[in-house]
Amino acid sequence: VNWRAIGYQAPDVSALRAAARGPASEALAACRVRSLEAPPSARLAPSPAELLCDCVVVGSGPGGAVVAAELCEAGFRVALLEYGSWEAADERECSEMHAFRNLYQEAGSFFTEGRSLTILAGSAIGGGSAVNWSCCLPPTQQVREEWARDFGVEWAAGPEMADSVERARERLSMSKEGVELNAANAVLLRGCERLGYQAEVAAQQGRVPSRPDHGGWCSAGWKEGARQGMHGSALADAARTGNLLLLDGCSAQEVLRDHAGRACAVRGTLRRGGGSREVLVRGRGVVVAGGALQTPLLLRRSGLKNPHIGKHLHLHPAMTIFGRFRDPVEFVKGAPMTTVSRVVEDQDGRGYGAKIWVPNFHPITWAALLPWQGSREYKGAFAGFSHAAPLISLVRDQSEGRVRAGSDGRPRVSYTMGQTDKAHLLKAVEHSARILVAAGAQEVHSAHNGVEPLVADAAMPGGAAIGQPELEAWLGSIRDAGLPELGVALGSAHQMGTCRMGSDPASSVVKPTC
Repeated sequence: VNWRAIGYQAPDVSALRAAARGPASEALAACRVRSLEAPPSARLAPSPAELLCDCVVVGSGPGGAVVAAELCEAGFRVALLEYGSWEAADERECSEMHAFRNLYQEAGSFFTEGRSLTILAGSAIGGGSAVNWSCCLPPTQQVREEWARDFGVEWAAGPEMADSVERARERLSMSKEGVELNAANAVLLRGCERLGYQAEVAAQQGRVPSRPDHGGWCSAGWKEGARQGMHGSALADAARTGNLLLLDGCSAQEVLRDHAGRACAVRGTLRRGGGSREVLVRGRGVVVAGGALQTPLLLRRSGLKNPHIGKHLHLHPAMTIFGRFRDPVEFVKGAPMTTVSRVVEDQDGRGYGAKIWVPNFHPITWAALLPWQGSREYKGAFAGFSHAAPLISLVRDQSEGRVRAGSDGRPRVSYTMGQTDKAHLLKAVEHSARILVAAGAQEVHSAHNGVEPLVADAAMPGGAAIGQPELEAWLGSIRDAGLPELGVALGSAHQMGTCRMGSDPASSVVKPTC
């Protein structure tokens, strides 16, 4: 009933399942360890709970999957350990709730301490690439030079890094060709054009989907063919070699070291058939690529003492603002983030600022992001789902947080945005509001609980044609409100920095030559 009331409809799940099938998925399924008695591409050690291979990789996201593919293609037998569980396309449901429960850490309810910021992090085969959107932007030369200058990663600014980026671009089929814009992305381009703001079509990963309207379900794990992130690229490459051993549903507990101090095995727990079993996976080398939230905890459990493990967390905090339009927008249909505005990307001359994008939200997330200004106002905003065009401002943060284990062993995140990052984010939100008004929005809603919507169209109840003084006054209320803790919805889909690379062990965790 609620879905019909807001004009929301899930697509035909049979069409999604058909698009998700293919040779890459079948090859990967053949690499799974379904039981500890008959694993492919590996031989059993004397104990049935032990496996022997050449290399052990923890984490199947963009880091671990690429390493696994490189090793498999070089002829090594690789055991790939992934906490997320296998889910065949024919068994997958087409719902936002199912995705949160099965593809995200903490079922999508991961918060920083104090609950001031929500963290979305993948927990699935393919890691974040299984649920993230398909926009691909290479690191800027300014960022690469900062890595080289400030952290001693000299190759980052040179041709070696450029060649690696180009290889990734080719393997991921990154391109702007054939990108179809949904109505919400058209709003961003239209508003920017009328204001003279910079905006562009953003390169996408993989070929354009056979059904462009299916692109809006990427955050629920529904992707097809080459657009499947690691499933359609690195994991597929590794699987095709016959050298991959996939242990999904495996929680890595500890990395073991030999008498010389070299990593030689991973002890973990494998979940199968409603139960679990301890497993020891041995290899000549171990790569830990479990993401910025889980990797520090595994390294600590394994006895590593570097004080920077878990520190220097960056989150790219993001805030949403949306416009309500007279005609339906149906922003959930079609791929998100196919456009980007860099108008406030560099606010300090050093590359720190924020980008403006078009996000993808289904009703559960939409409900969580709406500000609370009373039951009637909330209901009205929620009911406007199909007429809304949201814009998201994502800041490149200078603030740093920390990840550590809680009393239950799960990650706890402490993070506070500094004043500079807040100012950069608010400036992007201000520009987003101007874009929406210029594009023809009737109302503009901030994520602030304490800021009422801007009514920009005389046709709306209580509205009058908006003029520049009214717009500036409303934007002033946004600036005055600031970013009060728990007074505005903030989120993060990017987590990084907790095992950062650098030439000096006094300020970093891993070497540039590792």
